[in-house]
Amino acid sequence: MAATTATLVHPTTGIQKKAPIGFSWTTFFFSFFPAVFRSDWKNAILMLVLSCLTMGLAGLVFCFIYNKRYALGLIEKGYEITDGGKLTIEEVKARLGIAVLEPEAVREAA
Repeated sequence: MAATTATLVHPTTGIQKKAPIGFSWTTFFFSFFPAVFRSDWKNAILMLVLSCLTMGLAGLVFCFIYNKRYALGLIEKGYEITDGGKLTIEEVKARLGIAVLEPEAVREAA
């Protein structure tokens, strides 16, 4: 699964951030440093602690899940996906595990 980059924008502040979707080669090679450079302190500390406790083996897990954790963290902070890069916004949401409601389901829920 090749990584693509989604663009997320905070509606209030207008701050724009890029979030890779898919396998994290930077986490694979540089461990927790990509999280530090993105100011993602929660995940950086988690990766550092778990890597120390598992003698680096946790890094092999995080390279598969870190990009998803980062993007979901931005969404939890209020950021909205405005561009999916090579993917549609619906495909990005599907890869992140965000439920995409069909228009009928939205009307029924209201």
